[in-house]
Amino acid sequence: MVAARGRADLHGLVIVDKPERLTSADVVDRLKRRFGLAKVGHAGTLDPIATGLLPLCINEGTKLAAYLSESGKAYRVRMKLGEATDTYDCTGQVIETASVTASAEAIADALTKFVGPLMQTPPVFSAKKQQGKPLYKRVRAGEEIVAKPVAVELYSVQETHVESPFVEFTVRTSKGFYIRSLCHDLGRMLGCGGHMTALRRTAHGPFTETDGLPLVELLDGGDPLLAERLIPLESERLELPLVRLSPQLAQRVTQGLAIAAEETGGVVLATPLEAGQTCRALGADGRLLALLSVAEPSLRWPELPSRQAVLIIARGMTYASQS
Repeated sequence: MVAARGRADLHGLVIVDKPERLTSADVVDRLKRRFGLAKVGHAGTLDPIATGLLPLCINEGTKLAAYLSESGKAYRVRMKLGEATDTYDCTGQVIETASVTASAEAIADALTKFVGPLMQTPPVFSAKKQQGKPLYKRVRAGEEIVAKPVAVELYSVQETHVESPFVEFTVRTSKGFYIRSLCHDLGRMLGCGGHMTALRRTAHGPFTETDGLPLVELLDGGDPLLAERLIPLESERLELPLVRLSPQLAQRVTQGLAIAAEETGGVVLATPLEAGQTCRALGADGRLLALLSVAEPSLRWPELPSRQAVLIIARGMTYASQS
């Protein structure tokens, strides 16, 4: 039986290839129970119908989950025209049907019209929160919901293949983009309705399909495989910038203190930092100490008043403050 507190000796990320029919929460629960972990979270929800890359954050890695969710993503999509459903995918009830009269060229051209920044309305059957509660829970509780449009971006549409009424294509998107809404909106633009029938996430930030490990393989492989596939919080593959601190500044950070302009001689940057960025602060031993919020761009540090805070604690690592 798993201890109530769970193991807290592993920290990092593992990239799972999620199978169909499991929710993202199901995957988290299975990993947590199999390895007796204290904390597990995921970065970027995948619907049960979807497969593909799901980054799982372990113990102190959960503090990076929100930042990892900000990353762009890529998908392979299959949809069906001629039928609109209430969930915008094949798990829902068909609410409208119509003949598909558009040619393959017209369908492909219509898809490209969505490329770029847009205001997208998420499905009401989704985990998108409104007034602090997931939309799908409010709908199932009998509330009448009008989902609010959200600013997102479709970076590209490629490899479009039409075999009416089915359409397959690949996309690259910003965070918060709903492929189901894209399929629904395309069907509406073409005047025939449409819904998503299959979805696979092929990229998440810097991670690609070659990084994904099938969930069943990870669970069967046990502790040795988990340790082998664990991506350290300090990995240069993660998109959050890295800064290295002198021993003196490392001590300040573990005490929860900000870094002032006069102290930045003890900060080694890999790249310039912009105000509003979050960066990872490493100690002399290369271990992640904290996530820091950049209050002032690094190019301005030399000209700022000496006591002005330029790096502020965003999230401290528990193991760092205890050492």
